[in-house]
Amino acid sequence: MQVLTTDPTPPLEAGSSLETASARAAFYSTVTGTVLDPAGLDADYWYRNLRHTVCFEQAVRALRRDGHTVFLEASPHSLLGVDIEQICDASASDGDRDPVIVGSLQRGQDSALAFARSMARLNVAGVDVVWDAVFGGRGRRVELPGYAFQRHRYWSISSGVADAASLGLSGAGHPLLGAVLTPAGSGGVVLAGRLSLATQPWLVDHAVGGTVLFPGTGFVELALRAGEEIGHPVLGELMLTTPLVLTADSAVQLQVVVDGNDGPGGRRVAVYSRDADDPQAEWVTHAEGVVDQQGADSPSSVAAGAVSEALAVWPPASAERVDVDDLYDGLSDLGYGYGPAFRGLRSGVASW
Repeated sequence: MQVLTTDPTPPLEAGSSLETASARAAFYSTVTGTVLDPAGLDADYWYRNLRHTVCFEQAVRALRRDGHTVFLEASPHSLLGVDIEQICDASASDGDRDPVIVGSLQRGQDSALAFARSMARLNVAGVDVVWDAVFGGRGRRVELPGYAFQRHRYWSISSGVADAASLGLSGAGHPLLGAVLTPAGSGGVVLAGRLSLATQPWLVDHAVGGTVLFPGTGFVELALRAGEEIGHPVLGELMLTTPLVLTADSAVQLQVVVDGNDGPGGRRVAVYSRDADDPQAEWVTHAEGVVDQQGADSPSSVAAGAVSEALAVWPPASAERVDVDDLYDGLSDLGYGYGPAFRGLRSGVASW
């Protein structure tokens, strides 16, 4: 077996020609977590930057402590906004101004449009944006239109507007599903709803690589609610097939469909979505599974009984306690952005 070692001298020599200088703007280093004179950004500094722990949290806390309230992430795709917000929340004290946290570009969007939107958010927050620089001198100012229809109605009010019940729908009684439809002659059921980050902002706390995804447990909840509607409250199995991506400027329609006929192990259930703003968009299948009746002989109940028997002694004799204090920080380093709404894991012994 051969062991390769790295001598730190060559990279230090390679950076010996770096020329550094002081700057007018304060430079907060994620190597030291403090304000640092850029004149000290020599080869040794960058070597430590590669090898040592990143002091991102300490640097953000120092910025807040020194009165900075605006954070602009200059990157091809914003990833640190949630982290900055959580650090600011954790270090906030009475009287602190809420931070303004803005990205610059977004993957999959027109770069010029995404950057202009980011600058507009800064402008609305009170930051003095040099718009001539943003648009390269090609922009022009226009007057805002007046507020339309204030205190006046310019359309007729129909007295024959149908309510949900008259359309054959009933309420789903669920925060993500708004209506229940029982198709004639099918014996099945369809539950419909609408998802968007505007109406369910807590979903932004579940992201992977900066992309917000509807959580797997959410699909489980939708399937269980649909099963309850037809007297099949047990989820026998559920297979996730396609991620459901959520973006800030769009919404999706949801449908959870349960078949009318019992098959092996219960009835088939599936979760679909499509673009809420495009009625011609195709439905995408995100999850498929089986819901079953509650009964001692059902496969789901037999499986649940086996699990309960296996966990009759809790905690198991061979179990070892695992410290999870740094779990979410480690997941964040891997690209999993779990915000406060999805940080519920705790270490300890719980009763079963």
